[in-house]
Amino acid sequence: MSLVFLSDQLIRDNDETDKAILSLLEERDNRTIFYISSQADKTRYFYSRVVSYYARIGIRVSEYFDLENEYNAARIDEIFQAGAVHLSGGSTFHFLQNLQRRGFLSVLQEYAANGGILIGVSAGALLMTPHIEASLVYGDPFIEGIDTRGLNLVDWEFFPHFNSLITEEKIIAYSRQSGKRIFSCEDGDGIVVSEQGTRFIGRVREYYKGALMSGPCLELENLL
Repeated sequence: MSLVFLSDQLIRDNDETDKAILSLLEERDNRTIFYISSQADKTRYFYSRVVSYYARIGIRVSEYFDLENEYNAARIDEIFQAGAVHLSGGSTFHFLQNLQRRGFLSVLQEYAANGGILIGVSAGALLMTPHIEASLVYGDPFIEGIDTRGLNLVDWEFFPHFNSLITEEKIIAYSRQSGKRIFSCEDGDGIVVSEQGTRFIGRVREYYKGALMSGPCLELENLL
């Protein structure tokens, strides 16, 4: 299993994260990505931007896949043939509700357990953590009655968009009651988890129990 946590991908400051993704795909000898939209994208606006972004670094994206209005269960096998699965940004609660409705959390967990690569951007990255309650700090609309548990592929929480959509004060306040390590990064930065360990790209910050730690360590124990 390999995981890529990104804050924002569709900007020009992602050279190092792009190289990391390419390296992971080359290890699998498969430069194809299966794209999963967080919610309906009828005009394909967000999908087409992701396709163009990956194309410039030589990666092919699958046809648009929607868990909401255009769901096609017959395409699930394509996930297990892809080099990586891309979990898009958007509303985290809405995305999780769509995954739960289609029974897709277990599909993604199986894909990851079989050595797959998951690339999560913003909301997609939050979904790879134990739960998505951090998204409430961003003002993400809560969906009543939803099970907030995520894919639980790491034992820490993630805050994207540092200093653009979230402040350090809000992260520290949240971390006082979280009980878990929290990592936050700016747009253009990211975290890569693989068999080789955990790599922090850019200015990744670590918080724990209401405090900013001295800095992220190079490798975490009990990560997976």
